[in-house]
Amino acid sequence: MGVWSYIKQKFNTVRYAQALNGYTPIFSQFGQDIYASDIVQSVIDCIVTEMCKLRPMHIIKKDRDSIPVNDSIQKVLNNPNDMMTTHDFISKIMWNLFLNYNSFIYPVYDVRTNADGSETRTYKALYPLQPNQASFVEDSAGSLFVKMRFGNGFETTLPYESLIHVRYRYSVNEYMGGN
Repeated sequence: MGVWSYIKQKFNTVRYAQALNGYTPIFSQFGQDIYASDIVQSVIDCIVTEMCKLRPMHIIKKDRDSIPVNDSIQKVLNNPNDMMTTHDFISKIMWNLFLNYNSFIYPVYDVRTNADGSETRTYKALYPLQPNQASFVEDSAGSLFVKMRFGNGFETTLPYESLIHVRYRYSVNEYMGGN
């Protein structure tokens, strides 16, 4: 007699346990990807929906006061790029943050050299990036770069200082968020 035959004979009268809420207590595993669960996706969506209600504001601190600044940074916070509203932008970076523990944003700006030799940046757009792979590399001078590979096969290497990098659960890895 095989194992399954023995189990069928021995436990053929088994039925589901009664649950107080009336539901059948059946649970399944979703493997290594917890985000495959529709419940987890719903929870993340609730958090992202609340975050999208925020209105980002560029401020400067003067003593104990926060003073709003109406400059190019505020303009790109109000209108991040030609394809996204502020709501879309916040939604995209928050989904990237929760699904990948990291969110990369590429700011586009013009640099103007002032008469005293200092530089002024005028921000034009903010683009959320969603690389499938990110590698941190250094050049011979020790400058940090991020080599990114995207879903369509495109690869690029960008100076780390030219990116905005938001990390979630930044504890284990010195460069990336996550576990």
